[in-house]
Amino acid sequence: MSGPVPFPPVGLKRPARAIKMNLANEGLEARKKDEEIAGKKRKAEEDRRWEGRFSFLFLARLLILAPLRRL
Repeated sequence: MSGPVPFPPVGLKRPARAIKMNLANEGLEARKKDEEIAGKKRKAEEDRRWEGRFSFLFLARLLILAPLRRL
């Protein structure tokens, strides 16, 4: 007969580690994707604010300077 069976079985240690690494990588990828989406939303909101600011300034300039040009 052979000696005692090692615990944990030698063949299971590596796949368990690989499974943990795969889960960790999936979590990292999900977090990166969430950050990318949040960044795109933040940029879109910032662009909307800038467009609103420029349109307001354009209108203010027309309303203030246009009557002055007629003088």
